[in-house]
Amino acid sequence: MAGSKKHPPRIFAVVVGATGKGRKGTSISPIRLLFREVEPDWEKNNILSGMSSGEGLISAVRDEVTKKIPVTEGKGKNKKNIDYEIEIVEDGVEDKRILVIEEEFGKVLRVAKREGNTLSAILREFWDSGSPRILTKNPITATDAHISILGQVTREELRKEITDLDLVNGHVNRFLWLVVERSKLLPSGGKVS
Repeated sequence: MAGSKKHPPRIFAVVVGATGKGRKGTSISPIRLLFREVEPDWEKNNILSGMSSGEGLISAVRDEVTKKIPVTEGKGKNKKNIDYEIEIVEDGVEDKRILVIEEEFGKVLRVAKREGNTLSAILREFWDSGSPRILTKNPITATDAHISILGQVTREELRKEITDLDLVNGHVNRFLWLVVERSKLLPSGGKVS
């Protein structure tokens, strides 16, 4: 709880470190191995990458889209609606749990800066409620989705791509920023005692 608001364990984390020396890239391997061991199909179905718009992220965990079709009786002037049937226009996603892994998180920050891009706002909505929506002529919604994000970026790229708006609109403070450095060189993985 934060005040009167419940915050579920949606983890948005970014590993910040030097290219090559920080080992930020190799840090994801044990996570992928864990997922493969626990639930082999989960990785291929629920680990995604390539965030580029809020609409795309909602679509990855979208609700079913339906429309009401009138059921009529009679003909001509005597024709009248007696009921409605629900027709599925687009299937929804059954498993709304995803882990987004962005090994080049700087790209996500650049995309979010584009004029009219909704990615930053939708990420904030996913973190806050898990149920964002885009109200357009063809609305798209996601209800009770659970998205976690793991990104990787260098310090230099982070400094370059973070905007003043990111710092004040709540985008940055929804992420846990983890600065990493390699403590020693173990090219063979070290020895187990």
